[in-house]
Amino acid sequence: MQINRLSGAKKLGYRITGVKDRYTDLKMLVAGSRAPAILAVPSYVGKAVIRNIYFKLLKIDRDAFLMQRMLLGNRAGTILDMGARIGETTAKYSRLFPGSTIYSFEPFPDSFQLLKRRFKENDFIKPVNMAVANRQGKMKFYVNKDSGTSSLFPAVDDVERWVKVKIIENIDVIEVPVTTIDEFCKQQSINDIQILKMDIQGGELLALEGAKGKLKNGSISVIYTEVWFVKVYEGEALFNELYSFLSGFGYKLFDIYNFEHDVKGQLKWADAIFVSPLLKS
Repeated sequence: MQINRLSGAKKLGYRITGVKDRYTDLKMLVAGSRAPAILAVPSYVGKAVIRNIYFKLLKIDRDAFLMQRMLLGNRAGTILDMGARIGETTAKYSRLFPGSTIYSFEPFPDSFQLLKRRFKENDFIKPVNMAVANRQGKMKFYVNKDSGTSSLFPAVDDVERWVKVKIIENIDVIEVPVTTIDEFCKQQSINDIQILKMDIQGGELLALEGAKGKLKNGSISVIYTEVWFVKVYEGEALFNELYSFLSGFGYKLFDIYNFEHDVKGQLKWADAIFVSPLLKS
């Protein structure tokens, strides 16, 4: 089976130099026009990009949620799902970590009502109708045609370079309540966070700035977040900024998943797992 897949890789123009493990001879994939793009990014990104292509060619499952289960086991804990929408990811975490308390944050009222209705019989899942940032109070929330692209930030002027305008077209601006992770945890008497998941459309660094207390203590075991390589939102932090910020607290990049490229091969965004310096692997 593997031989057939490697033959397919050759047909795509990749040079095969041997397959021993997922880190050995990854240069087999750095051939032709892909090499400059990969070599132009920092090594920790380049290796993840190459590894992702490698696994796709060999059809090896690289599920970010199963990786989180591998890192943490199935022990119950506290999970913060930021940008829960109608609960797709919340439901996954509920299955993978039974018994965990999941706080599902969703600021958009329409999505929040669906989220609340979906889990009304589940006492372990607690919907929260708030956004998360680096301060408490209220902030503008830009509601877009596709609610999944709505954000605390407006889209950049040339957003059509990366996203179809009909998806991210702004249709309304509302005010939503916001809190910080540190303050919310204080109010709810949460000492340790098993997983912090963020899918908040450019607001990731804003949220992390409001979690400095937890980050300083290393008490967020795993951070699973969307990361950006191009500017889609005003005020959005790019991957290197997020990486630098978390590195300052001793957090390590574990891996990068779900790469999204444009038609020319430009890496636009992906998902990343960062792990606490206190996490025992």
